[in-house]
Amino acid sequence: MVGEFLGTPILPKITCKDKETISNIQREKQLKINAEIVDYLKHHLQN
Repeated sequence: MVGEFLGTPILPKITCKDKETISNIQREKQLKINAEIVDYLKHHLQN
């Protein structure tokens, strides 16, 4: 069991409470989603 626990990757969790940082995180997420949608649509329109 210990070996299995040691093999699990550590995923650090960062929290923030300041409004500007949260807004920036949300903006980055939205930009990434938009870029993925554009790539998806380009791929299907080229076919």
